[in-house]
Amino acid sequence: MGKELNQYVKDLFEEGEFEHFWEEMTDDGTRGTVLLAVSFIDDLLKRAIKYRMIELSKNDDEALFSGTGPLATFSARTRLAHALGIIGPKTRHDLERRPISFDTPPVAKLFNRLHCLKNVSERADHPTKTLFIAASKIMMMFLISKIGPFPDGARGIHIEGITQLD
Repeated sequence: MGKELNQYVKDLFEEGEFEHFWEEMTDDGTRGTVLLAVSFIDDLLKRAIKYRMIELSKNDDEALFSGTGPLATFSARTRLAHALGIIGPKTRHDLERRPISFDTPPVAKLFNRLHCLKNVSERADHPTKTLFIAASKIMMMFLISKIGPFPDGARGIHIEGITQLD
């Protein structure tokens, strides 16, 4: 990870809190795991979108991103992030799919089609919850790389190994 990315992650979490977050995702049930991952990814989408905007007043920020604002939902943020070029069609595809239960064949099939897991070998040998956590980690790191400031002339930060997303 680049220096900016490391600093961003450090700013988000107190010492050891990031590791605790992953442990909690692993140990929690389906609902808790999904809620933790989606809420964190939702926050990263919001930050990536706001990075591309002018600096908003508190009132404008709340009017756009809270309550009944046009960018108050995960799906609206996903669509706008795609429209702004922050994420590509593969990433949008993956963000639009969220499981209800990890123990059903349709959910397992869904994870076999996620672009962010294309480089995970022997996917069928891993429990679906493990794949969800892996997909969440990859998606979070990818979205963190979209939040600046970036070095001069760069549009983002490249994370080695994340080539399956756009």
